[in-house]
Amino acid sequence: MNAEFEDTRRHDLIKHIAKAMSDARIPFTQAVWATLWLSDLENLQAMVNEPRVMNISTLVADMAYEKIVKPWNTRSCSSAPMTSLELSPEAQLSTSEIPPRINRCKIRDNEQCILTKAGYVVEVAHIYPSSLQGQEAKSAFFWQALRVFWTAERTKRWEKDVFGPNTNTCANLVTMAPHTHAYWDGALFALKPLGKSEDESKMEMQFFWLRPTSLSSPVILDIPPSIPTDYDSSVVKVKLFDCEVDKKLCSGDRIVITTDDPINRPLPSYNLLEMQWVLHRLTALCGEGEIASPSSSDEEGSEGERGSLTVE
Repeated sequence: MNAEFEDTRRHDLIKHIAKAMSDARIPFTQAVWATLWLSDLENLQAMVNEPRVMNISTLVADMAYEKIVKPWNTRSCSSAPMTSLELSPEAQLSTSEIPPRINRCKIRDNEQCILTKAGYVVEVAHIYPSSLQGQEAKSAFFWQALRVFWTAERTKRWEKDVFGPNTNTCANLVTMAPHTHAYWDGALFALKPLGKSEDESKMEMQFFWLRPTSLSSPVILDIPPSIPTDYDSSVVKVKLFDCEVDKKLCSGDRIVITTDDPINRPLPSYNLLEMQWVLHRLTALCGEGEIASPSSSDEEGSEGERGSLTVE
C-alpha cells in the first residue's frame, strides 16, 4: 500500500525538488505533494535533471485536481440498477437494449457484487470512467497530464487497454452492489491488482479503504504520506460486509474473480485496475475522495502530524 512512500530514492528526489521549488519561490500545495509522492521515479529524476522539466511538472502538479483527479472522478449517470431476477441469464441473452459486454460481465461475476457477494440488485461499474470515453478534448488534457508523472511505458499500457479492444469488452467492467459502486466512484476504497493465472481464468486483488487526506498548512513537500493498512471502514458509517461470511471488509482483504470463458467473458484488465489503484489513491491524497458521484449505475454512459502525514 505504502511502497512508493517508503522508497529512499524517492525521498531523496523529492527533497531535491522541494529545495529547488523553495529557492524558486514556487508554492507547495497539497496537489503537488500528492502527485509527486505517487509519480514514477524516472519522471521525478527527469525533474531533478532538467530545471525546465521541473518547472513544467510542478505547474501541472498544482493543476492535478482539475486535469487528473476531477476528470477521473466525474462519472456519468444513467439507468437505475436492475435486480438479478430482471437480469437472469435467459433474460440477459435476449435483451437487445443492454450492451453484450454488460451481460457478459454480470454472468462472469455470477450476478453478484465482486466485493460483498450481494446479489439481486447489482450494477456494472466501469474501471476507466465512461464519462472520459468519447470526449476527445477532455481526454487529451487528462492523458497529457498523466504522461508528466508516469512513464511512457506505463501510460502506453493504460492507453492500450482504454482505447484498444478491451474497452468494448467486460475487461473494463466489474459487478458491484449500488452502494459499493458509489463508494468506489467516490474513491473511498481502491483495488490493488496482484495478478492473473496463466490461463487467464483467475485474478486476485487486494481491497484497501481510503479516506480523504487533510493537511495542515503550510504543506511540507518532503514529508511522505501514510495510508493506514488496518482500516475496517472509510469515512463515517461507510462500511462493507461480505455477505457469504458475515464479515466486515477490511484493508488488505484478498478478492478473487474468476471466469469460465476468458475469451468471451475476460477478467478485468490488470492495466486498468493498476491505473485505478494509482488514481484513486491520488484522489484521496488530494483531499477529494469525497467527490460527489452519481449513485445510480454508469452502465452506459484528518489532519496529518508533522513527520507522519496520515489519513484520518
